[in-house]
Amino acid sequence: ALPLTFSGLIVAYGFILENTSDDVATDISISVSAYDAGDNAVASDSHTVYLLRPGEKIGLGDEFYGTAFAADVARVDVQVSEPQDGFGTDDVPAEGSITAEGITTQSDEFSITTTFTAKSTYAEQVDYPYPYAIYRNAAGDIIGGSTGTIDFIPANGSTAGEVRSWDAIPNIETTEIYVDPGFFD
Repeated sequence: ALPLTFSGLIVAYGFILENTSDDVATDISISVSAYDAGDNAVASDSHTVYLLRPGEKIGLGDEFYGTAFAADVARVDVQVSEPQDGFGTDDVPAEGSITAEGITTQSDEFSITTTFTAKSTYAEQVDYPYPYAIYRNAAGDIIGGSTGTIDFIPANGSTAGEVRSWDAIPNIETTEIYVDPGFFD
């Protein structure tokens, strides 16, 4: 079962995707669907992971927004496509990664704000990377997630980042930040 948090109009979800192959995976499409207890689809979302090197993991989290859920969401399914064969691999730098440091999560009764510093080891500027927050409870279980935007990270540099959740997810003990560098051209 995929962890989720229900609060009437918003359902937050989070999951971890790992590249277990020996190849660089690019342009991976992911569909996320929420179902009620009667197995009726009540919401859907999609993501694209642009780069995942062999052995790397990325956490993806977000919320189904604005959907008036008539009942609790019973389950969330995730469908992951095969990476596009060779798509964009010529443009992927041979080396580099983005990590997050100084992760701080604050919440009030309406929202959650996670701030961090994104550090890049890419030799070129990374434009529009996608940061994702994965929220865990004291037992280490994923209890939700969210996403944000970063304008750019300078070559071999760092920049401030923020992920905001419009759901007051209770019982967050730790937050992990993952950053997909986005599409290289």
